[in-house]
Amino acid sequence: MRNSFSALRNRHLDVLVNRNRSVDREPSFRYHKSMKGKAVFVFLAGWMIPGCGHLLEKKYIRAALFFTSITVMFTVGLLLQGRFYEVNEGNPLAFLAFVGNLGNGLLYLAAKLFGWTRTDFASITYEYGTAYMITSGLLNFLIALNGYDICRGRKK
Repeated sequence: MRNSFSALRNRHLDVLVNRNRSVDREPSFRYHKSMKGKAVFVFLAGWMIPGCGHLLEKKYIRAALFFTSITVMFTVGLLLQGRFYEVNEGNPLAFLAFVGNLGNGLLYLAAKLFGWTRTDFASITYEYGTAYMITSGLLNFLIALNGYDICRGRKK
């Protein structure tokens, strides 16, 4: 009985010691330079259509969740009459807000095309709507970068 306990304890200690050792951070496959174009395409597709980068990488559930969440956040921002920032406002923070709006990809372009960008500043909810739209755009950038990393083999 004592020997089995000792063996179990030694195995447990080996696991604890080996857990903190450096692990090979290389992807499980060799990354070829020709795949960089595919990774950039996955990023651009994920930016233009939320979740499309994950769809191209065959991560179907993630793609559906990301598409739904970003689209709902942007739509709620539109319904709350959020503000669309422009490039030429001269304020650096307004430029960052424009980048956040632009992060929504085709949702932003469709809203501009159909004229849904009119903001009623008298509305008490326009600040919340603006926050929703900018947040959805910035999250979409992060999601597209996640798809890029999956394509490069950095993440699973």
